[in-house]
Amino acid sequence: MFRTVTTLFRAGVAEADEDLNDRMASTLLAQHLRDAKAELARHRAGLATLMAREAKQARLEEALAEKLTRRETEVETALAASDEALATAIAEDMLRVEDEIRTTTEERTRLTSEVAKARAAQDATEQTFRQLSDQLRIARTRSASPRTIQTTSLKQAEAAAERLK
Repeated sequence: MFRTVTTLFRAGVAEADEDLNDRMASTLLAQHLRDAKAELARHRAGLATLMAREAKQARLEEALAEKLTRRETEVETALAASDEALATAIAEDMLRVEDEIRTTTEERTRLTSEVAKARAAQDATEQTFRQLSDQLRIARTRSASPRTIQTTSLKQAEAAAERLK
């Protein structure tokens, strides 16, 4: 009889330990899920900012290219009018515009690279978020199942005891 009581005591301690671990697992997973959600929001905001900057650089690049085309026409017109001073001034401005285009293109290329990295980071965070969400759902299901089984077993045991009386 002493062995039976000792075994029952150890079983109760083990069940209580498992139940505590299950409840803490759910709590920890829920916090990790909240952290992942906040990180995902930061990634999305950062990606949106980078994409807006990249689009702005693209528009600037197009505007500079149009300006360069206009300046080329102006140089041709000045040369046709034999106004070499004006043609020289316009050509110098064209060199400045070409430098701006080169700088803008480099910045846009850098931003494109950053957007790709940010998308990859966002995708990884979304994957983590989905995994944590799945794990939390599983943990909550597992923590709920033993209680249901224990409640059912307890009810069955009480009903059996009543029948025996």
